Amino acid sequence: MHDHGAQQRELQPVAFDGLAGMLHVPTGGSPDVTVVICPPVGRDFIWTYRAMFEWADALARAGYRVLRFDHRGHGDSLDVHPGEDQWQHWLDGVAAAGRFARRSFGASKLVLAGLRIGATLAAEAATTLDPDGLILLDPIATGAGWLRELERALAMSDQSNDVAGTLEVNGVWLSAAAIASVRMVDLGKRAGPWPPTLVVSPSIPKPLRDSLGEKAEIIPFAGYNQLFKDSHLSAPPLETFEATRGWLKRQFPVTATVAAGQRLPSSLAGDGWMEERIDVGGGLRGVLTQPPGKDRARQAVIIVNTSANPRTGDGNFPVKAARALARRGVATLRVDFLGVGESDAHGEGTVHVYNTVRTAEVNQAASALAKLGFGDISAVGVCTGGYHAIQAACEGDGAIKRVLAFNSWITWKPGTPLDRSAHAESMRSIYLRTPVKIRRALTIRHRLISEAKVAFARMRAQFWPEPEVRGVLRQLQRAAGQGTDFRLVAGEGDRSWQSLSKFGPGGRRVRNISGVIVRPVHGLDHPVVSLTSQRIALREIGAFLGLPDSDSLELDPPARPATGKQALPGLEPGWQRKRSAQRKVAGS
Repeated sequence: MHDHGAQQRELQPVAFDGLAGMLHVPTGGSPDVTVVICPPVGRDFIWTYRAMFEWADALARAGYRVLRFDHRGHGDSLDVHPGEDQWQHWLDGVAAAGRFARRSFGASKLVLAGLRIGATLAAEAATTLDPDGLILLDPIATGAGWLRELERALAMSDQSNDVAGTLEVNGVWLSAAAIASVRMVDLGKRAGPWPPTLVVSPSIPKPLRDSLGEKAEIIPFAGYNQLFKDSHLSAPPLETFEATRGWLKRQFPVTATVAAGQRLPSSLAGDGWMEERIDVGGGLRGVLTQPPGKDRARQAVIIVNTSANPRTGDGNFPVKAARALARRGVATLRVDFLGVGESDAHGEGTVHVYNTVRTAEVNQAASALAKLGFGDISAVGVCTGGYHAIQAACEGDGAIKRVLAFNSWITWKPGTPLDRSAHAESMRSIYLRTPVKIRRALTIRHRLISEAKVAFARMRAQFWPEPEVRGVLRQLQRAAGQGTDFRLVAGEGDRSWQSLSKFGPGGRRVRNISGVIVRPVHGLDHPVVSLTSQRIALREIGAFLGLPDSDSLELDPPARPATGKQALPGLEPGWQRKRSAQRKVAGS
């Protein structure tokens, strides 16, 4: 999407009203038009995070100042108490972002943009914020329609609501108050006139189309199906992004520049923690969380990306865990891999969640922590994050002393499909494509064949492990022998046990390595996205780190906003805990 005349751009982290944001600004300029991008929430937020980053980049290279921000309870912004009205918080956040843009930049023109429920929020906030224009990518026309969509997703998942009257699914939590607020939303009945508006959508309900009037330009959403996929498969809709840039050029050409202004606040703080975004090196960007003031951390944990998800992770668990650990005196570094989140593009272009080697990137994060004075460094990851943490500890220079992997495959066979639809197709039985009369015989035949295959696989794993299995065993034995502790935790029945079964029944060969603990945990979902699973995982982390009263660790409670320009305090040299103490923790 970058043309030959495109400008360079700079990134500047900002923080305001408890919200974390990122400015994309043309190098050497301060344009008089600012675009504020309102992201979606939940799973859509994770899947499209990189695309929103690239959209903002493209608009900045076209000469516009762009502000991206995270809603409360999402990304790096402050959390929201589960009982409060999340919708109102999000709506207030859009208004705060608009006011921040006008107050801080002196821009004469403001354009609100958003994707899906973020577009809905932008349209709702426009009634009071009075922007000069709107860009709405696939806006959800009614709150009732969105709730039905979430309820269908819940019915199709293995999740269940822990609190009556609330809705929790795919990283979205809505209290009873929020549900009531969402039901009232109807863009077709929106009060007041619409500003010049670009709507990009596969389809527009007639009430919304009628409400938009003649000032609106409505175009199809090219690339829609490629965008809304798992983050490792999602592709930015470049044609659509180009269309938004063209509309901006026609409606709001940049005709002047304004004074750059003062340095803006970039750090957030809460109850017992302080957070700042940092350049990790090698094109990697991340967030360092630690205790504030004089409560200097001695331990540090790298929370490794899952899949191609940004550093905020599914259900915002890495953020919540980082802040909870800071209150116990432990620092954390959450880093975006290359080509993920806000880090630079990967040299290979398309990345694979397993085949793309991330060892150097995890060890770069460990090196950054070591330069800050930490000597006691651990790595934690969920699913593929655990896989890459194990690889980095096994192949690194010994800086990572401990690895805790949740629901992680520890071996990977190249060529295994990751696309859910492709995987489902590969699992289709011939039974489904045969006449009904012979299905009964086929069922018996397939059951016998399946049981024989399982028995053979178990026997082979016990007596003739595959080459990649033998390689992993050697790596774990060598790393454990050099003092690295590993704990592999998986939910009961989680599919990651299939990987461990390659090492003998229950992962026997791995279990036999001194320094490696393998154990099942009841109630842990695979992505660690539900609040129940997150509490379980947090306490597992606390126990593995040897924190006192780890069973009392709680997810980050909401905090009053506190922003500032101050840098994080200096760090005293880290200290090494004795190997014997870690053995005691690992065996607990």
